[in-house]
Amino acid sequence: MFQVAATDTHWIAMGFDEDLTVATRLTINRTIAFLAERFGFPQGEAYRLISLEIDLRITHHVDQKVDVCAMIPVESFK
Repeated sequence: MFQVAATDTHWIAMGFDEDLTVATRLTINRTIAFLAERFGFPQGEAYRLISLEIDLRITHHVDQKVDVCAMIPVESFK
């Protein structure tokens, strides 16, 4: 599963899975696709942006799923 949220300071892309590696890959791949769709970045440019700008945060849910959040500063798009 993948979701995107927004705050005043960050875009937050979230991927969920029982496996940490799968959740991380899902989050990164879908974040690249989101940036390409939402802001029109070519995929290579979106990959470069997240390589430089994201902060990955990992948490666990009570249902044993792993949540990986990619925090992307809004300032990155100015």
